[in-house]
Amino acid sequence: MNNKEESVDVVIYGSRVSVLTDEPEQIRKFAELINTQLNELTNKYQGIKPNLILILQCLKMQEKNSQLEKDLDDLIRERESLDSKLKGVLFSID
Repeated sequence: MNNKEESVDVVIYGSRVSVLTDEPEQIRKFAELINTQLNELTNKYQGIKPNLILILQCLKMQEKNSQLEKDLDDLIRERESLDSKLKGVLFSID
């Protein structure tokens, strides 16, 4: 992060969007990824209106985000459990 924001123009699903960011390359990569995913859905569901493709993509992204949040929560709980066990082992050594 360079803390100097700049305007980055990207095209997503045929629409030009200007984004103010301090991570221009990351925004470009995100736009490319989103375009790829939208194009895949458009090819898979030919004839579906563009707004429905966008809704499908949003749902897919939210599903993935929810799974990642669950996985993170599980890892945090597992780490806390391991920390607790380690403290017990260290306490019994003293």
